[in-house]
Amino acid sequence: MLRTFFSKFVYIIIGLALVGLIAQLFTNTSGFLKSIFLTIGIAAALSLVVYFLFLKTRKPGNEMKKYRKAVKQSARKYKTKTPEIKKSHSLIG
Repeated sequence: MLRTFFSKFVYIIIGLALVGLIAQLFTNTSGFLKSIFLTIGIAAALSLVVYFLFLKTRKPGNEMKKYRKAVKQSARKYKTKTPEIKKSHSLIG
């Protein structure tokens, strides 16, 4: 019973939002477009900030550079083929 009431309530809210958007589009087109572009711009700016602060892959540290150099030196010393070093990527979510 509660689930059907909740789903009907959500459908009513979505329907009223669509009616409001359509009315805004026909009565105040320039204001509607400004608000849409402003919302898209803010969302893009926030996405870029989150990406560059938290999700951008970090450059390998000094330890990794030393390790790769040692692997190359070892390969030259023992005349073996340099093994491929796989980069690890961490996924969030």
